[in-house]
Amino acid sequence: ELQSTNEELYTVNAEFQNKIIELTELNNDVENLLTSSHIGKLILDENLEIRRFSPETTRIFSIMDQDIGRPLSHLSHRIADYNLIEAVEKVTKTESPLEETVRLQDNSQYLIRIIPYHIGPRIFSGVVLTFVDITDMEETRRKLADSLETNFQIMEVIPSGLYIYRKNDMGELILDYCNAEAEKITGRKSDEIIGRSFD
Repeated sequence: ELQSTNEELYTVNAEFQNKIIELTELNNDVENLLTSSHIGKLILDENLEIRRFSPETTRIFSIMDQDIGRPLSHLSHRIADYNLIEAVEKVTKTESPLEETVRLQDNSQYLIRIIPYHIGPRIFSGVVLTFVDITDMEETRRKLADSLETNFQIMEVIPSGLYIYRKNDMGELILDYCNAEAEKITGRKSDEIIGRSFD
């Protein structure tokens, strides 16, 4: 009986060792996913207490490893003019994701996504917050808008007639724009001809 019990214990111990190895590998995978993406991630449990966070999150929150298990409401953050707790509670109540652009106190901009934490099909327990730095993208967008505005102003004042065409779905060239000089040269007002085909 002792030998049989020992064999059973040996089998159970081997199974436990395999489970520990699997859990260690899974934990390493999660750690690498959190750190390698350079996206701020904050995982909260059903009580809105901190379960995990990525290193990038420290740019937004005053957070340390010792804060795991603490409520989100205990953390201070650098998001300006935004009620984060209210947004998180809205997602937990509606179980619908939320996506917004927020500004930090240093004027950097982040895309924040708050999504329910899935533990099974249509079963949620907590939320996941992600923070993507979009400061450079927004600055590029602003510069592009300024550039387009400048180009439009140039097109209006150049001393040459200018028509700009675009192709429609059927491959036809359709007049999209004409400047004041083109109106003067041709005697045709833009509202008469814009939208007509080149032919």
